[in-house]
Amino acid sequence: MMLKLALGTVMAGVAAFSAVALWPSSQPSRAISLSVVQPASTSDTIDAIEGLLEKSGDRMTTDNDGEVQLASLENDTSVDEPIGFTDDSTSFDAETSPEEPAESPEDASVPADETDQAAIDPGTAGPKHPAPPVRKPAAQAQPKPTSYSLLEKIAEIGPGAIARIEEKFNNAGVAWPPQKLAYLAFKDEKVIEVQAQSADGKWEPVYRYPILRASGSSGPKLREGDAQVPEGLYKIALLNPNSKYHVSLRVSYPNDFDRAMAKAEGRKKLGGDIMIHGSNRSIGCLAVGDPASEEFFVMAHIVGLENLDVIIAPRDFRKPSMLASVSETINFGEPSWVPKLYADIKAALKPFPEMPPQVAPSIAQR
Repeated sequence: MMLKLALGTVMAGVAAFSAVALWPSSQPSRAISLSVVQPASTSDTIDAIEGLLEKSGDRMTTDNDGEVQLASLENDTSVDEPIGFTDDSTSFDAETSPEEPAESPEDASVPADETDQAAIDPGTAGPKHPAPPVRKPAAQAQPKPTSYSLLEKIAEIGPGAIARIEEKFNNAGVAWPPQKLAYLAFKDEKVIEVQAQSADGKWEPVYRYPILRASGSSGPKLREGDAQVPEGLYKIALLNPNSKYHVSLRVSYPNDFDRAMAKAEGRKKLGGDIMIHGSNRSIGCLAVGDPASEEFFVMAHIVGLENLDVIIAPRDFRKPSMLASVSETINFGEPSWVPKLYADIKAALKPFPEMPPQVAPSIAQR
């Protein structure tokens, strides 16, 4: 009777111990099947254990304190049924238990400002997952280039350009608008001088604009692709409000003199599209910057192309230069007709009074 009571007392501890001991750890060594069976009564459970003990030859022992201990049955191969509690509804295989998620939610979310490169974690053998690429806001679509009519472009750039033009004319003491205009371009000084003719026919200097870029060197343009700025007496053939260099004025090269000299020498492809335009790039043209090109453009429109002359010269022939005169007379390497061309340019420049050589700070330089 005492044995039965002792066994009844121990049963709860044995069940708890068995459940903890058999519960799979993070590194299980074998598959174990557990089940829980609710016995009908304590006496039934004790009778079952006694039967097993008699069958296996194991026995209950007590230590000096009177606590009951159960001898181990782990190595007894005579036991047909495994010791434990079984219940198929709660069983699982410790070796094939569900794996941990590959990454926690904290690992899955990467700050947007991290780089896209994989970083090696010192505590692991492999690389971390690379950060997702940062999505930049979509660039706003740029408006397509607008095709302007001449009057539309004048309406757009006219008010600002006219204000700057009037300031220059007022500073020069010249009435605006004049009867005629002349654009005098000098290659060596890289300037375009504006002169205006009043009602009495007198020419007066107004302003000198710097040429920001002009390709080539001294000497006339002879053929297409030589990157030379032409030299001679010209007009403005047209105004282009849709130039890729802001706005442009087309010089009337080749003129009658250029064609006649080319025909005499058998030259055919003379080139063309010589412009005074904005920006600061040039291949055979005169680039004066956007604000200055607006002023040239608006002045030409207001005065009228028929009232505008363009003279392009290697230098200002109004100023004496012994060295330049010798080279122009001897004509080193130039066509035989160049002295005639320069004589015509000198004659055309005579009506225009000289302007001080200093180039005033221009809106094109700001």
